[in-house]
Amino acid sequence: ENETSLVGEFPLKDALIDADVQFFPEGGDLLAGVAKKVAFKAVGADGKGLRVKGKVVDSKKSVITEFADLGLGMGYFTLLPNVGEQYKAVIQLPNGQEKVFDLPQAKSEGINVVIGKISKEAIQIGLVAGDEYFKTIQNEPYYIFGQMNGHLIYGAQATMKNAALNLTVPVKDIPNGIIQFTLISPQGKAISERLVFYNHAENLQIGVQSDKSSYKQKEAVKLSLT
Repeated sequence: ENETSLVGEFPLKDALIDADVQFFPEGGDLLAGVAKKVAFKAVGADGKGLRVKGKVVDSKKSVITEFADLGLGMGYFTLLPNVGEQYKAVIQLPNGQEKVFDLPQAKSEGINVVIGKISKEAIQIGLVAGDEYFKTIQNEPYYIFGQMNGHLIYGAQATMKNAALNLTVPVKDIPNGIIQFTLISPQGKAISERLVFYNHAENLQIGVQSDKSSYKQKEAVKLSLT
């Protein structure tokens, strides 16, 4: 009967944050022995991007690389995975809370398309494979296609003479937009894809001029486009 109850209010809004972080290796896969970019996106329970930073560790908990988002919870880091190693990303959320996520398992076999330099005249793309897997596909023909808005803008056959092959895609006369590059195996199967936002073309300069500076209600408006 002599016990005293304590009542208080404590804000729990930022006590725990429910977050999801996804990882996207360039070209679709992590390839053992091949250094590539890995993009990531962190979102909260409300679907909005979260500012995060973190590190990649291996099975021995050694730090391989560190990273931070570039804005809106999105960013990338470069990773050179080893065969049979499992990597994890330790993510620090805005409130200091840490969450651990598994990275995709590195494949010992596979070939991916990656993007190099992008300029007004051309896009440099590469086909990359691990040294051991390259020995099994040497001199085999692969096919690379590029399309924009459903229209084919590039197509080529590429014979794998080395574990890394560079190609130049001319883009001088194409408009700004998203280009989808798809790599096709000798058997005709799509095995890797990379999207590129091309924004080096000149934008259309459109001028709009009305015939009057003010109008009455429901009065017709005449516009001239230049």
